[in-house]
Amino acid sequence: MNFGTFQGAGTGALGGSITRYTQTPLITTSQTIPVPNGVQRIEALLVGGGGAGASQQNSGSGGGGFGGAAIIEIPITGQSLQVVIGAGGASAFADGSPTYISSAGTIYGLVGGGGGGNGYDGGGNATFSGAGRAGGGGGGNDSTGYGGWGGAPPIGNILWTTSTQTGRWLLTGSASSFLWSAAGVGAGGWGSKGTRPGSGSLGGGAGGASNTVVFDGGGAASGQAGVLGSGGGYGQNGGSMSSISIWGYTGRAAGTQAGGGGGLFGVGGDGFSPNGQAGAGGLGGGGGSGWVVGGIGGNGAAVVRFYF
Repeated sequence: MNFGTFQGAGTGALGGSITRYTQTPLITTSQTIPVPNGVQRIEALLVGGGGAGASQQNSGSGGGGFGGAAIIEIPITGQSLQVVIGAGGASAFADGSPTYISSAGTIYGLVGGGGGGNGYDGGGNATFSGAGRAGGGGGGNDSTGYGGWGGAPPIGNILWTTSTQTGRWLLTGSASSFLWSAAGVGAGGWGSKGTRPGSGSLGGGAGGASNTVVFDGGGAASGQAGVLGSGGGYGQNGGSMSSISIWGYTGRAAGTQAGGGGGLFGVGGDGFSPNGQAGAGGLGGGGGSGWVVGGIGGNGAAVVRFYF
């Protein structure tokens, strides 16, 4: 067989230059979105549902984890996009659900949700908090139980996340010994028990706290304020998202006094209402930890960009 002779690379013609984009309004309900003609690239900003805060009368308890946020590239399949919006944790201790986009029967981008906070069960026993998924933070706890583990990175070709570290804190033999290491790349942080929780990396959600510092959207411990969208621990403020600006949106403030975490698209609710209910999370924010009623997690949301 004669394979011929390579003549060298030709100059060719420059094609597919992107000159503009259109952006959907904020999507808060699950729906099908047609892909316009002439689209050369699709990106989606996805926020997962936040976890609910714990509800423990006369005992400390933790807030819900942030549902996670990321921009993910979505392949062009020639078919419409199915956008599924994740629900926030709807009752005390409940985890949030992921938000995702599929096309032609395949999921190409998935984010969230956050783990529910926890404290004690009905028998007075310390219980485990919910774990985050796909970039969501783990739920917080009190000082006797473990906070929930943070979720692994979102699913898909990740272009941006709220957690972009290239390493994370790792346990090195004892509960009080840590090492900042690239070995944790792409992983969610561990939940803590009386020690520092683990921070996620490259989109991985942070572990929930028990009685110490909070990281990157992991649920706060009893008596600790939330961070970056997580619900506040018993009696404390939620975590604000006001430091985050992306695609023309600026994150929202958190609630106070057992407050819900601020979401990327919604304000966290204040806690300590007359019935002892904690504040709800705002669109992806974790719920606060309540005295009588734990705050529910904020629902997820999405925005899709079509580039031409």
